[in-house]
Amino acid sequence: MKRILVCIVLLCLSVTDLSAWELEYDQDGIKVFTQVIEGSSFKAFRGEVFVETSLRNLVAHHTDIEQMKNWLQDCEESELIQKVSDRDFYIYQRTTAPWPVSDRDYVLHSKIK
Repeated sequence: MKRILVCIVLLCLSVTDLSAWELEYDQDGIKVFTQVIEGSSFKAFRGEVFVETSLRNLVAHHTDIEQMKNWLQDCEESELIQKVSDRDFYIYQRTTAPWPVSDRDYVLHSKIK
């Protein structure tokens, strides 16, 4: 279930320009696409998956920011920075990484459409 929810998060974060995305992974109904970011050594990524759940349950998982650390893989910290609306959030998250890689922290802009 964790893996499916993580992919749902990635799907919610995807951008609308689908032409530049390259399929990197396609297994067990999960697709992961990457896109080159000009001026960066990192690639953007997005995921797609279909799940059988209620809309209420799906929205509940994505709006309970504090609980994300309990189901999002390697998420050590998840904190709401700004709530623009009931469907638009800025979130700070920190994920752990194995040595020799440092933990990663980032600000996530999440919009539910």
